[in-house]
Amino acid sequence: MIAPSVILFAVLVELLIVCVIFCLLARLSGWSQLARAFPLHDSPPDTQWRFLTIHMRFGGTYSGVVTVGADTRGLSFALLPFLDIGHRPFLVPWSEMRFQMKKNWWSGPHLLINFPRYPGVFIKLPGRLALQIGTVVGLRFTADDPSVATVTQPTPDQPPRDPRGDR
Repeated sequence: MIAPSVILFAVLVELLIVCVIFCLLARLSGWSQLARAFPLHDSPPDTQWRFLTIHMRFGGTYSGVVTVGADTRGLSFALLPFLDIGHRPFLVPWSEMRFQMKKNWWSGPHLLINFPRYPGVFIKLPGRLALQIGTVVGLRFTADDPSVATVTQPTPDQPPRDPRGDR
């Protein structure tokens, strides 16, 4: 029979390995860089979408564990509790992001978010979510080629408009 102290030691080692892996994923994907630059100090946005999958650099994929929020301040990102080891929530102001709506045969339409101050760091969101975010905060998707679109934000003196009104 295995001694209880050996079992406890094995469980602790496994937990330590999981924590190290989570922290490495945060660093490699760019999550920790964005969380340091744009910490979420206030309450998260009222409008949130939960259990989402996002993709980040170096193959960092967060499947079904991300909560994305949107309001006039920007986009917020957080992981589910107990899975957020090394992943502090953050809110990126609209002015710190550049957007491209893209479409490919494998993943379909998606919103690619780049951060000019942090070259190489990106977040890829599902296209359906991008349209919902646009409806909430008044983003406009425009392009001659429907497979690639740029996103423009309303200026502070220009109220958000309802994208459904353009039909």
